[in-house]
Amino acid sequence: EMERATPHDLRRTVATWLGSLGYDRNIQDRILNHKDQSVGAIYDRYSYDAEKREALQGWADAFAAMTGHGTKAAPQQNPEIGREARADARDGA
Repeated sequence: EMERATPHDLRRTVATWLGSLGYDRNIQDRILNHKDQSVGAIYDRYSYDAEKREALQGWADAFAAMTGHGTKAAPQQNPEIGREARADARDGA
């Protein structure tokens, strides 16, 4: 028998998939609204909205492909490919 799923299970699932799709842990933490207590966070006031939007769209596309709802193919899971590598590939670099 399967245990009852909780909201934390969904958060963990999304974070795991974002990592497997190559999105940086910093972006995952920001999506999950984890507070960054580092010294660098004091100075970095950038919202990362575009990066969060890109990551969540990547997850949505992968989920749609996985469930058969949508037209996009699921992105390849590869934790070695980060946002910069995907941007380079998209821009033809």
